[in-house]
Amino acid sequence: MRLPNDQRLDYNYDGSQIVGQGSILDLKYGGQNGYMPIVSGLSRDGRKFIELLNAQPYVSQNLIPFTMYLPGFLDFMPNSDDLKDTFIALFETHPETIEGIDAQLTFETETTKIGKTNQVLRSVTGANRPECNITYTIKEKHGKPVQKFLELYGRYGIMDDITKKPLVTLLDTFKGSNKVPTPGELRGFGTLLVEPDYTHTKVVEAYLVLDQFITSTGEHTAKMDINGNGELKTYSIETGGYMIYNNAILELGQVMLDRMRANKINPESVVSPIDPNNLEAAVKDTQFNIDGAVQRTTK
Repeated sequence: MRLPNDQRLDYNYDGSQIVGQGSILDLKYGGQNGYMPIVSGLSRDGRKFIELLNAQPYVSQNLIPFTMYLPGFLDFMPNSDDLKDTFIALFETHPETIEGIDAQLTFETETTKIGKTNQVLRSVTGANRPECNITYTIKEKHGKPVQKFLELYGRYGIMDDITKKPLVTLLDTFKGSNKVPTPGELRGFGTLLVEPDYTHTKVVEAYLVLDQFITSTGEHTAKMDINGNGELKTYSIETGGYMIYNNAILELGQVMLDRMRANKINPESVVSPIDPNNLEAAVKDTQFNIDGAVQRTTK
């Protein structure tokens, strides 16, 4: 008979239903740092289980970014659809790192001295989370398309350095619009950042960032060094925004994760980009490792 492996939570600590998180271990079990380790125990229904497995450490997974909405200025650009696809790809599939997510809850306190022994009474005066500043590390591609696109985003969607306004306002498509967008509508985009569990089927954490926009186009320098080598360009693109972190965002994260899985994201299903039946003639006639090729090419 196989014993139950571990004990998991049925509900969140606040009593709400757990969203997608099928692997939240119950903290009442698995503590191994007491007087002596606990290998097995009894579950709530009286059955034995392996309590040692409840000591399994958490291993973080890479965030999966989902673009939820785009800057409004893109709607007025002449090649709008192409630019939208480029924007999504740039912030979803080109970053090497995405850093700066911090949902730590901190409490502001004031102290009152008590007695003569240097002891104090602490009073809580506030609770806050850190300001949201997310940084994308993106390596430049041949021809510098990354910086050229960010330059367009900055000048047309945020503010041009000469006119001091978004250049999209000079386009006829913008002038002919009945609605004047707010600055946030023109420049801001929304990103959902999801951390899955190790199976990538359940959401562990999810963060929604609204009114996100770049605060620079990345370092833009050039030089001459007759004794030096060429260099790869890597940008650190910082963005500002407003972060929401709660159970509703976890639900949204699970929906997006399920959609990704429903689209059969599987490396084993990748179709070969090369069709062996459609090789160009020069290659097809010199396949030395195919029967008869050596004889054919040495006649």
